[in-house]
Amino acid sequence: MTTQDLADGELRWSGRWLVNPWDDDGRLADLAAWPRLRRYLEAHGEQLRGRHAARRRPGQWYRTIDRLVPKLLGTPKLLVPELASRLEPTLDPGGLYPHHGL
Repeated sequence: MTTQDLADGELRWSGRWLVNPWDDDGRLADLAAWPRLRRYLEAHGEQLRGRHAARRRPGQWYRTIDRLVPKLLGTPKLLVPELASRLEPTLDPGGLYPHHGL
């Protein structure tokens, strides 16, 4: 979920999904062990490899900026956008993952 999914204190999920490239131990997943994930990421490889995080670590071109914390999905959260013209906290009862800008 990103700041665009928040409007007037309400959640309005845009339908975007986050693909988690980290395993349960917090290590970057081995794409050889996950062929469907590898195919999906390779299909978007040009865009992913162009990101700053990928240029810094070319061998980890599919990593996210931050490691994901799976328990955040089921946890209620008060979401506050980092950069906003107005402060409008929004409650997520659980089930969505916040973008690093929230």
